[in-house]
Amino acid sequence: VPDLHALRHTHGDVVDLDDRHVPRFRTLQVLEALGHAYGALGCYADAVWAYREALDIDRPSGRISSYALEQLSNMEAYLAYTKALGLTADLPVRHESSDEPDELFDAVVGRLDRLIAAGDTHERRVLLGSLCKKQAVVEPSRKRRDALLAWSIEHYRAAFALALNGEHQADPYSGLLWAQLAHVADPDRNDTLVRDLFRVIEWE
Repeated sequence: VPDLHALRHTHGDVVDLDDRHVPRFRTLQVLEALGHAYGALGCYADAVWAYREALDIDRPSGRISSYALEQLSNMEAYLAYTKALGLTADLPVRHESSDEPDELFDAVVGRLDRLIAAGDTHERRVLLGSLCKKQAVVEPSRKRRDALLAWSIEHYRAAFALALNGEHQADPYSGLLWAQLAHVADPDRNDTLVRDLFRVIEWE
């Protein structure tokens, strides 16, 4: 469990940098770093704001990192999820977001689809798997929820395969989420999948 007192102290330092220094050094690298700092603190709205500011000033040049675009997608997904569930932030929000959950989810899907079209990677598949999982949790329609769960399973499966085929190394994170969600979707059919994945991970 994070030490909330320590988080508040660190958050105060980040907000101080945001208020006093970022306006003077408003560069792509500074805003990316600010987004990363806010994201590490779980300040999703502030992280989204910082990454979007970085994206905005970068538009003429296209120098923003793929990592920043992936993290913007991740932060938007978390922000959409917390908004959909009506959760309140533990730390004060410096940059409020007016985006609706569905708008945020759609933005993430579009961006990650474009990133995967440019290059399919383990990280991008994990982010899509996580996104679909979050959408499934807050989706009221059973039919739509089942479809989102199926997509999440497929993205985690693809992430596991990319790590295994590309790095020749089993990734327990994507593998176990693939198996866990497959078991949730169909408890009777996926016992062999769980066993086989454990064999692969243990062999690695």
